[in-house]
Order: sequence, then C-alpha cells, then structure tokens
Amino acid sequence: MYNYKGEYAAAYKIYIEALNIAEITKDSIALGKLKVNIGLNFYHEKEYIKALKYYHEALIIQQNNKDFNSVGNINLNIALIYQKRKDFVNAKHYFTIAIYKQLENKSTMALCLTNLGNVYTELKN
Repeated sequence: MYNYKGEYAAAYKIYIEALNIAEITKDSIALGKLKVNIGLNFYHEKEYIKALKYYHEALIIQQNNKDFNSVGNINLNIALIYQKRKDFVNAKHYFTIAIYKQLENKSTMALCLTNLGNVYTELKN
C-alpha cells in the first residue's frame, strides 16, 4: 500500500518487520518475496546498491525454492539496474532468456531480448 503511494520509507519499515518474522519462522517463501519487494522499494528510490543487495539475496532464496518465475524477474530487475548504471557487461549477464523459454513466457522473453539488444548496441557489438 505504501509503495503505491510512493511512501517508500513507511513501506520499508513494514517490510523489515515482516522480514524479521519470516526469519524467525524460517519461512523461505516469505523471505524471498519480501527481499524482492525491499529491492523494488530501493529501486524506486534509485538506491541501486541497496536494491542489488536485496535482489541478490532474494535470487539465492528463490533459486533454492525453485520459484523460476521469480528467479527470472529478479534477474531482469538486476539487469535493468546494471543497464541504468551503464555496467553493460553485468547487464548482459543478467538479461537471461532461458528461464522464460522454459516457462513459455514470450512477452518477458521479448523484453529481455530488446534490452539485451540495447546493451549490445551500447557495447558497440
């Protein structure tokens, strides 16, 4: 709710409370989703280093949970941050389409390919 209103500090406080509960209860599904949301929160605030920290933590959790749709979306979000920061080598690495091929998610696969094309253009390749 707070994120939709642009009240990221208030949202962050609630996410941290929920994250603490998920850690205590060892709820890996909630942990993965919360870390994605916190990363997204920092992404909106353009605090990309913090966003990357939470996305990378979420990526490991979601890989272990075998939540491949989430893994694909996290990779996409990470790639977009690297692309914004003009770190095209890392962006290229995270614009992965294999997961979306497996899930037969053509629209997100197309989004990744478009952005990957932009990265190669920036790399003059």
